[in-house]
Amino acid sequence: MNYNQPTRAGGGATLIPSAPQNFTVEKILPSTDGTFLALAGPKGVSIIELPRRWGPNGQYQNGKECIICR
Repeated sequence: MNYNQPTRAGGGATLIPSAPQNFTVEKILPSTDGTFLALAGPKGVSIIELPRRWGPNGQYQNGKECIICR
């Protein structure tokens, strides 16, 4: 995953972890309630918290293209 050149597919938002990942991400696994993502690879695992969705269309941060996640 290259964080320097975010791409958008289907009009969604690009979610960027606030702490850089020092490993290649091979799997992205959502939590059952959709509030966390696990980024997993051969050399590590990282958990990021997704921001709340709000607004008339349920967008992240009022439809911003790039969103920093903790």
